[in-house]
Amino acid sequence: MADTIGSGAVISDDTLSAARLALRTQKGIEDRTIRATPRNLLVPPALETIAEKWLASVAAAKAADVNPFSGSLSLVVEPRLSSATRWYVTADPSEIEGLEFAYLAGGEGPQVESKSGWDVDGVEIRVILDYGAGFIDHRGWYANAGA
Repeated sequence: MADTIGSGAVISDDTLSAARLALRTQKGIEDRTIRATPRNLLVPPALETIAEKWLASVAAAKAADVNPFSGSLSLVVEPRLSSATRWYVTADPSEIEGLEFAYLAGGEGPQVESKSGWDVDGVEIRVILDYGAGFIDHRGWYANAGA
């Protein structure tokens, strides 16, 4: 991951600012700054409402009430995340590829097989989908353990 807050913290102006700064100041080969524009706030379902509040558009009456994250990040809710408190900010995948998934060679997409039933009246059908996922470049992801 690009950077991780060791103790973790809830989503707030300070923690989202730290995530954005960490991604924008990532270094690549030869210690050169790379382009990693924060694009998504990735949360488990338990943090969905909190995340929506921090990304909401607010018609502020004064500058101090402006939400700096309104419209700058897209919310992604992933029910398979194992932690109810950990959240991530990911870079724009068109700039830096982080997580990638791929199909097994020769099996791009679902493979459907069927046969006439001998023991049952009907047709037996099975669908096989072989794919894997992994990180190509960790610098496009920022993790916060949450509180």
